[in-house]
Formats: sequence, C-alpha cells, structure tokens
Amino acid sequence: MSQYVYIESEHEKEFSLYTVGYYDFKDNWHPESDYNNKEDAARRVQYLNGSNCNQENIDELIKCLDNSTSMLKDLFKDGAIICPAEGANIIYENQRALKRVRKE
Repeated sequence: MSQYVYIESEHEKEFSLYTVGYYDFKDNWHPESDYNNKEDAARRVQYLNGSNCNQENIDELIKCLDNSTSMLKDLFKDGAIICPAEGANIIYENQRALKRVRKE
C-alpha cells in the first residue's frame, strides 16, 4: 500500500478541511479521516505511516507537504498539469518528504 498523505480537501475564507488518505497505484484517492488543521492531519499521517515523530519532524513534514501542495495548485492553475498522472509525480514528492521526516 502507498504512504498516507494529507491534502487540503476544502478551503473557504475562514475554514480549511484536511483529509488524510492515500493514492493507490491507479491514482485513486482513498480518504481515511478529516481534520480542521494541518497539525492534527500531519500527526495522523505520521501515526498511519508507523512513525513516532517529535514536533520538529511534524513541522518539517507540514512544510514539505505545503510546498508540494502549493506547486500542484500552481501547475493546475497554469495549465501545466493536464492529466492525473502528472499530479501523481508531485504526490510522489509528498511521499518522499514523509519518508525523509520518518528517518530523522
């Protein structure tokens, strides 16, 4: 099975919803749980991926995932991503970030 990640699944002016889940090998999203903040979502991701991280590692994870999510949004906005497989490459970077944080 793939590594768990979180995504910002809903965003409104004063509210964001973060969904924890994973992408299978066919690029299908499998949600596991929802959270009102990044920190709780990151903790759940760490737990599901089998890691006991301290707060510094969680903060690094959040930073890495935010950067990847921002890149993905920009690429979709600019029309650079035209198929889900291209988006999967950025999701792969999220997974690499998770592995890097887990090893620290």
